[in-house]
Amino acid sequence: MMVLGFSIALIAVFLYANLRSLSLTELNKPIHLKIFSINQIPDTLQAASIKSTLKIQGVTANSINPKAQTVSVTYNPDMVSETKIMELISLNGQFEVAEKRFAPTPVCPVPPLQALKNHVLYAFRIF
Repeated sequence: MMVLGFSIALIAVFLYANLRSLSLTELNKPIHLKIFSINQIPDTLQAASIKSTLKIQGVTANSINPKAQTVSVTYNPDMVSETKIMELISLNGQFEVAEKRFAPTPVCPVPPLQALKNHVLYAFRIF
């Protein structure tokens, strides 16, 4: 009896995972966010040049914080590499570029139950 109940529950989750409509968020390809540090404060012209050189296919957004000496970039890793982005930020060697490292934080931005639900549904998707 318990096996039958478990089987029905498993079939129900499988059907739900594969027949429900995907949300707009689930339809989008995942993007990466990287924050890069540069070795000096860029002047206004250099900051504008960095922003304009990052307007390439695969880069979805970028932001420069001259005082913090950082450049934030969101991009699709299937379309552009991190190495290419670092090369563009360097402005032909004017800046040394490195990935900015942050101390890990213990807080997950997605509530644990929602993350578990999403993980289970993705595990049961076949297409």
